[in-house]
Amino acid sequence: MLSEDQFFEAKSFLQVYKDAHHCLEQAARKQAVFDKYKEFYGKVKEGQDGKELTFDNNGNLQMAANFRSNYFLRLGKFMQSNVNPKLDSIPKNYEDLSAHLAGIIEDLKKKIIATKSKP
Repeated sequence: MLSEDQFFEAKSFLQVYKDAHHCLEQAARKQAVFDKYKEFYGKVKEGQDGKELTFDNNGNLQMAANFRSNYFLRLGKFMQSNVNPKLDSIPKNYEDLSAHLAGIIEDLKKKIIATKSKP
């Protein structure tokens, strides 16, 4: 049997270990996000330095004089047309998000039932 002091010491150690593990996970996630931003910024900077792309006064991506490929333009258009509207439509707090997802689930259940009932 463990004494009360040994139990408390073991419990404290496990809590510290859990906190350290959580901290390392957060640091790894932040580093991964940083690396992706760094890579993307490098591509944009390379495109600007090579006079392949530029930004207008509103921050929108534009073709520049030496535009060789439409990668950046397609990427910008994709973000503006597909990703940004989805990000704007996501509820910002947990309760609204939960209700939003519950509504989607109910709609899908109704569609499944309707599909199964068709001959």
